[in-house]
Amino acid sequence: MGLATIDLETGERRGSTLKDVADSAKIVDYLPMIHMYNPLVTPLEVPKHAHTVHEFMASLENCEKHFTTGSTYRKEEAIQELKMAEMVAGGQKELRRRPIISSLTCTTSPMVLGMTTDAAIEFSRAGCPPLLMAMPLVGATAPMTVAGATLLGNAQVIALATVLQLAAPGSPLCYSTEPMAMDVQSGLFEGLYPAADMVRAAHVQMAKFYGIPIFVGGWGTCSKLPDVQAGYEKAFSAFLCYLSGADMTSGPGLLENWTVLSFEQLLIDHEMFTMMADILKGFPVDTDSMPLDVIMKVGHEGHYMGEKHTLDHFRQMWQPMVTDGQTYKTWKTSGSKSAVDHAREKAKEILKTHQPGPLPEDLKKDLKGIVAEAEKSIPH
Repeated sequence: MGLATIDLETGERRGSTLKDVADSAKIVDYLPMIHMYNPLVTPLEVPKHAHTVHEFMASLENCEKHFTTGSTYRKEEAIQELKMAEMVAGGQKELRRRPIISSLTCTTSPMVLGMTTDAAIEFSRAGCPPLLMAMPLVGATAPMTVAGATLLGNAQVIALATVLQLAAPGSPLCYSTEPMAMDVQSGLFEGLYPAADMVRAAHVQMAKFYGIPIFVGGWGTCSKLPDVQAGYEKAFSAFLCYLSGADMTSGPGLLENWTVLSFEQLLIDHEMFTMMADILKGFPVDTDSMPLDVIMKVGHEGHYMGEKHTLDHFRQMWQPMVTDGQTYKTWKTSGSKSAVDHAREKAKEILKTHQPGPLPEDLKKDLKGIVAEAEKSIPH
């Protein structure tokens, strides 16, 4: 989760706020190909020990999609979040039947389950799947080799899964991974080095071997701005995850190793994902998709624009949201806008016009009561 946001109005970097959580949740609610919301930033103006319930509340008010906590470390936080989820879902049984919340649970490399385990146990017992994340740093908290880092990270996930299954036998869970690699020249850690990408892909294969869904921290970039570097790093890392078989990824909209939110980048990442999804679904090969009768009818030097087969299928073609496909002359007279410009305009439009389904006022009041309680319960 990020701690800074590139302001949509000024373009300047600043500390993240609860409004950023709400605004990014609203945009995610609007975007058709993002199916869950994972808080992209931590609101710095709320009490640190209660930031996760504030994030959940902001999500419930602005997004109707599944919510994954970003950093629930304490058992008390988990209990508060699950209580809120039960209220929205209609009770414990309904929440277990249709979990509307899950929890990202990070292990500590090397070979430490960490303080998030108690919170993960609460989620497991409620039937809300924890996402068991390995975070090996290749060359520092994990071996310098891809195979060694893969082995270590996998062991941590399996160890945590064992603990959770002992605490709540048969409860659902999800494999998760977010490796990084050390730059041997500077000592800094980057999420986009090929070694880290290969560890991600290897962990996807391990999850498939175990028959467990996997949530991967793809969509990473070292770039500080929504620029060309962000584009090629994010596209490469995310597409490799999906080609490896990943079920879910995180990180759309985040820059500088998942620490800075850019609303423009969120729109651009969604655009890239729609292209990837269109490719990954493949294409049918049958009499309808290979219309020999239409081909013979059009014959030599004809065209297909007026054919019924074209009208029947043109809506299946990928459609852009922020990508500019105009001619140079039209583009120039329209203001010479970049993809970032188009994404900024679209983000502002969404925030101005999109209205997620509202929570009932009595439910909202009760939920805010839990948030207030969480603020008062200062941890020892």
